[in-house]
Amino acid sequence: MIDMKQIADFDQQFVKGELLGKGKFGCVYKVYGKNGKIYAGKYLKSRRAKDREKAETEITVLRNLKNPHVIQFINAFSTPSEIIIVLEYLAGGELFQRVASDEYRLTESDCCLFLRQICRGVEYLHSQEILHLDLKPENIVCANEDTCTIKIVDFGTALHVPQNKQVRVMCGTAEFIAPEIVAYDNVCGATDMWAIGVITYILLSGFSPFAGDTEAETYSNITRADYEFYSPEFDQISQNAKTFIENLLQKDKKQRLTPKQCLEHPWLMEENISDNVISTNNLQKYLARRRWRHCGEVVRMMSRVSVMILKNREKRKEVERQKSAPPEL
Repeated sequence: MIDMKQIADFDQQFVKGELLGKGKFGCVYKVYGKNGKIYAGKYLKSRRAKDREKAETEITVLRNLKNPHVIQFINAFSTPSEIIIVLEYLAGGELFQRVASDEYRLTESDCCLFLRQICRGVEYLHSQEILHLDLKPENIVCANEDTCTIKIVDFGTALHVPQNKQVRVMCGTAEFIAPEIVAYDNVCGATDMWAIGVITYILLSGFSPFAGDTEAETYSNITRADYEFYSPEFDQISQNAKTFIENLLQKDKKQRLTPKQCLEHPWLMEENISDNVISTNNLQKYLARRRWRHCGEVVRMMSRVSVMILKNREKRKEVERQKSAPPEL
């Protein structure tokens, strides 16, 4: 059991503010410290032992991490039904939303800057024997509105995996998971590197390389490592950039670049890169589709909740009817 402070201590130090985001396992709120600073508070359900164990695993991972490209853990607090993880507040928003804005002029040099930071962050995580296992655009966030410093966030699926330990998982987001996850094979640092390849592909083109019309089709594409560099989107992109992606989207995880090899790759060294401005029209459409997909998931979840409420209401009515029915003679 992790030694966490109680909610009384939280109330003495922080004031809960506005909702920042909502996910499957909890919500994130802006939290105002009584020291004058702003933080992010991740509120996780913990009534079930499984949920509490998951939250404690995330805390165990986060509390030992200290790197300029990884979100900083502040503290954790507990109640019988909820765990609150206090983290640094990142005011800059998602990287993809930043570069997809009409005011931003995206170039390959910019992309190299972003990918170097991601790779440095992942290199640090792997040096600490941490696998993130859910790298995706939503989890790459700008530290603030005025700089291009980015950080890796959301360690809800991250695991401490010592070298040579065999671990199988079924987690992550469909478009970004590696073939070994689909096959329920052992994961390793290379599993995160596959996701970096997908992120790079989307950043440069606005298209998702493996996304199918259904989740099953997406998994099939991933299993076959079936993708191509679409025209005209990749016509203006340098060969070094394409080679960088190819060296990450390798079906054989042993063949994928490590973070160190990525940082030494000619593309991230900005050798022979294009100076064209990259159109972000497709990226804007990608983000719009993602929003609609998320809305659809919320609607489906609410529908399931409504059905459960109606069923429970009918059960209660039936119980009441049976209680009020006259006794049989």
